[in-house]
Amino acid sequence: SVETLKANIKGIEEKLDVARIQQRVLTTVDQSQNVELDSGKVDALRFGLVSVSDLYNEYSCPLNLFDVCLLILNTCHYNNSDNIETLWKSVICEEILPCQTTSAVAISFLTQLKQGSTLEGETIMQSGDYGNNLQSFDDGEWIPRLRNRVAALGKELYGKGADYTVPLDLIVQALEGLRQAYSEIHKENKLSQSWPIETMLNVGVPFDALYQSYDSLYVEVDETTDAALRVHWLTGIHELLKMWFNAAFSNYDSSASSQGSNASSQLAQAVKNGGLVERIKSYNATLELLVDGSSADIDELKTGFSELEEAIRKGF
Repeated sequence: SVETLKANIKGIEEKLDVARIQQRVLTTVDQSQNVELDSGKVDALRFGLVSVSDLYNEYSCPLNLFDVCLLILNTCHYNNSDNIETLWKSVICEEILPCQTTSAVAISFLTQLKQGSTLEGETIMQSGDYGNNLQSFDDGEWIPRLRNRVAALGKELYGKGADYTVPLDLIVQALEGLRQAYSEIHKENKLSQSWPIETMLNVGVPFDALYQSYDSLYVEVDETTDAALRVHWLTGIHELLKMWFNAAFSNYDSSASSQGSNASSQLAQAVKNGGLVERIKSYNATLELLVDGSSADIDELKTGFSELEEAIRKGF
């Protein structure tokens, strides 16, 4: 029957997916200088099909192939949130640690970030003249590497029917925390502003889902008394809304029109049913109450949110 045929095709596709993952593990083993794997296991990879559970437990996990572990969980539609969080934290930490920094804020955030990853033992050192060759957090050279890694891995996992393997809140919180720690050191450098947002949009996360993540993370910090932290998240939300509005209202050329129309319909939905105007009003109400921090930044944000409100009034 047609159903049997469909089931058979699905089974073959899954086997092919697993074979592709096995090929990737083998390539990594062949290219790596320091992989500890006995020859029997290497031969099993090279000359036969390894079961998916062995690929995960005997190869990918012991070899710390975090990306491959996530791919296996995604392919098998296996939702284990603790494992997924550990793996994503490990992916992010692997691009940054071990490192040194002059910033107490960065040390505090990185120490928190590595908890629950497989890199808890990695060094985070206060910079000084120790003559060490640890990479520097402060020079930001890790940012493009991390962006590329998260975007490439996210694209492989997102939109494949197992989006729980891309835990948005966890990734956004980690990337935004890193951005805040980095911009504490480079207060004058506004260019680094929106790289976490751009990274997640690059993964293929739609504007409305990304906005919901930012808004829920902001609600968590809105209870705190830390004015700088609240301004940080409101700045991120403002950047994201601005990008969303630009995508929705600009005339996309035909090749990107679907992205434009998706952004547009998502925005219409958020305005109509999601209470977006009320949320924007509440952001401005919070900013009115904040007297700490740079008042010029706060004024600029208030103006920005008011302009977005005005754009909604005109556009809908």
